[in-house]
Amino acid sequence: SDDCPGGDPGTCGAFKTEIGCGRCLAGFYHFSGSCRACSAFEMEQVLFPVFPMLLMPALILFIHSRLLEPMRTVNMDSIKNQAASLAAITLIFVQTITLIKQCQVEYPSIVSLTWEISGFSSRGLDILRPECAGGGGLGSYRDQFIMYTMLPVIVALYFLMSSLIVRGVIRLIQILRGAATSSAGEVLNFYACFNTYGTLMHTFSIAILGIAFQLFKCYQHPNGESSLVSAAYVICSSDEWNGLVVLAVLAILVYAVGALSVFAYVLHISPQRYHNVLFRRMWKFLLVKWRPNYWWFGQVFLIKGLLVNLTLVLFKEGALQLWWIGLTLLVYCVPLLAWLPWRHFWSNVGDACINISLLCVISCGVYFTPEIDEESEKGIDILIVLFTWLPIIPVLGSSARLSYATVTKPDRDIQDVLQSAFAVHNMVDVISCSSPYEVIRSVVNTTRGDRRQLREALVLTKVESIDSEDAVASRLVQRVHSDDPEVNHFQEHEEVTDFSLSVCIPDEVERTFGMAKRVTLSTFRTQVTRVVSDAACDYLIQLLDCRGRRVIARDAYETLLWLLQDALEARRSLSHHLLNPTLSQIEEGPPKVPDEAEAPKEAQTLKLKEPAESSIDELFSVEVVEDMGSIQIGKLTAHRHV
Repeated sequence: SDDCPGGDPGTCGAFKTEIGCGRCLAGFYHFSGSCRACSAFEMEQVLFPVFPMLLMPALILFIHSRLLEPMRTVNMDSIKNQAASLAAITLIFVQTITLIKQCQVEYPSIVSLTWEISGFSSRGLDILRPECAGGGGLGSYRDQFIMYTMLPVIVALYFLMSSLIVRGVIRLIQILRGAATSSAGEVLNFYACFNTYGTLMHTFSIAILGIAFQLFKCYQHPNGESSLVSAAYVICSSDEWNGLVVLAVLAILVYAVGALSVFAYVLHISPQRYHNVLFRRMWKFLLVKWRPNYWWFGQVFLIKGLLVNLTLVLFKEGALQLWWIGLTLLVYCVPLLAWLPWRHFWSNVGDACINISLLCVISCGVYFTPEIDEESEKGIDILIVLFTWLPIIPVLGSSARLSYATVTKPDRDIQDVLQSAFAVHNMVDVISCSSPYEVIRSVVNTTRGDRRQLREALVLTKVESIDSEDAVASRLVQRVHSDDPEVNHFQEHEEVTDFSLSVCIPDEVERTFGMAKRVTLSTFRTQVTRVVSDAACDYLIQLLDCRGRRVIARDAYETLLWLLQDALEARRSLSHHLLNPTLSQIEEGPPKVPDEAEAPKEAQTLKLKEPAESSIDELFSVEVVEDMGSIQIGKLTAHRHV
């Protein structure tokens, strides 16, 4: 290799020296496995540290100006933010490549040269050649480690300094112009400034965690000694190494443990504090990238970076290191593809493609791993056997769970169908009684992904609940359009929309079922028809036997009674909302069904006071359909004439 070209013991490659030939001579810098001479300009201190000190405030102001907009849907879904998300994903990809490059794998020179550029994202100051500054004044590992470890703190101080300078300049201009001096404006206030700093730290989280764990990433020599991956000339557990342990542990506690703990707490309280403008402005970088129902996925994103950085700490063999990174990426891809948590659709696509590319790189990298020892080989053998049988565990667990549910809750599916149907019905009631303005006001603040899901749900409802020929081509329609009773047991029946009880529902269920969990249709009909007519009983059976199993479950009946009662309460609440304040009174007294010999009575109608300036004549009418004694079934119809 370039480090050890062969020859006499202790002979290193060109311009290399010390243990493992891992250090360049003074006046040279390390690049793609070789040492290159520093130019005269790089030897001066202009490129480093003067240039970054002068550039940092302007860069901070530029980034801050790009992130100053408030957290509104129109801003978060803009093309600019979509491009920013894709840029952040790309930077994470480059940082991950840098970690893969550090694994104990002998990559070809063309691969190493290509990846050398990506190392700038993990240690961004390398491009400024700090090893050359002042004739090699920062050539020692101790100085470089302190500089890189303190880099997030230095950036934070620059943010603070820039904020104070800008606010001072604005205050001075206001004084000179004779304007009020009570406020320095919104430029670089604390909350927005913290968000800008957090955005940078979150974007380069893998690099920052890599710096924190840098001192504990060692590889082993044939003689049993270990050297740092980033500096082969530093022996792990040596005096120089021991002198930096305290700083490394503090970096891990602050950048890894502390940051993740604070972020976890902030994400935990976000649903309760999101209405606070200052809270949103301060923690925007944690929330803005994700869909509202997956606002916490940023923590999963950071944990993935933490696990990837632990690769070189936990494993010394190249094959095991690649295996760990690949396993971490695979586990991360499961929720990524299942939930699509990124706020923008193309961000989900980009993140998925990048992780698939990384998995392909890892698969190819296994070919270049050196031979492993027998102990590690046995560990890999065990892993192969483990992953061969691992899928059997969830399969057996799912089978056992399904078997248990079949025995203990055989009619759970019926309850789920009833609950879903009534939830859709109640929501349709609310939407149908809302004005277009109210609906638009609700939809305008949703993300594009949410609106896409909403349209898909509306198409699903339309296709599966309405005989619409126009929408059939959009999916395989599951609803059966057949008159064959063996296929479609649903028959036309008069709709009954309201169901209320004046007795305790558990008592009614106990009277009908006794101690039984399931009864046949004939038994159920015999019990129920004692208090209701045959038509009402047929209606209940249509709902309870929606699967056509010709049995009625106790739990399903109780669930249906509660759902019907809740639906009536929701309808009453909705009527009060629509009628307020025009509702004066509702005729009291239980509705009665006319005798067969008598002429049908007119439907009872709510008596309304007509508003002074409104053309609303009638909003609701209540038609008595069945009288079940203690159980009353009625039909409520809503009318809106504006």
